[in-house]
Amino acid sequence: MTGDGDCPKEIVSSSRKLEVHFKCEQIDIISRFERIDSENFRGSIQETIKSTPPRKVNETVVAKWIGPPPEKP
Repeated sequence: MTGDGDCPKEIVSSSRKLEVHFKCEQIDIISRFERIDSENFRGSIQETIKSTPPRKVNETVVAKWIGPPPEKP
């Protein structure tokens, strides 16, 4: 899923939140992530698979950033 013409994506972000929505022919994926503090974040991923039979997958994550801090733009 590269966000090309067959699988366009929408990205909405701020300093605390990121949302990415892939709108593909066979699957829709919405990923949402929110920064809790400087080291921790939480997120959810919702997948709608449009094949037969259609299916939905929901995932929730809570995580800790373990790498060096990202560089400021």
